[in-house]
Amino acid sequence: MSSQADGTPEQIAFGRWVEEHLAYLKEVKGISMRAACRRADVSHTQVYAWMGQPESTGYNDASPAAVKKFCTAFGFDYAEAARILGWTKSEKPETHRDLDGFIRRAKAMAAHPKTSEERRRELQERIDDAEATQRMQRRAEELLREALGEDQPER
Repeated sequence: MSSQADGTPEQIAFGRWVEEHLAYLKEVKGISMRAACRRADVSHTQVYAWMGQPESTGYNDASPAAVKKFCTAFGFDYAEAARILGWTKSEKPETHRDLDGFIRRAKAMAAHPKTSEERRRELQERIDDAEATQRMQRRAEELLREALGEDQPER
């Protein structure tokens, strides 16, 4: 297991992914980080290391078995985590990495009864921006396909 204070780009991206998912569990499901770790049977110190904490020790590589347990415990997408960590090739361009998943989680968080009105408004603004971005990306792809004479993909 390698440790790097600054973290590789993959470790940093995975750390953010873990933080997002833990925030989702906390805000939507009311599950603390330590409770999530217990439920997933993954050491909380290991999860902190995935997020590069404490800063003095930095990031540690995640093991496939531990990531699998974490994802399975909460129905998170293991394939997404594996792609972020560079264990598999991404099927989508990097810029499109699971925007649908982010939007879905943000909508769930916004709809949760314990989410404050202020947080709900902030989430809705971000959701609206993300959905607008998706529409622009689809339109840009359509225009480029048309310009290149390529057929539209089946939807």
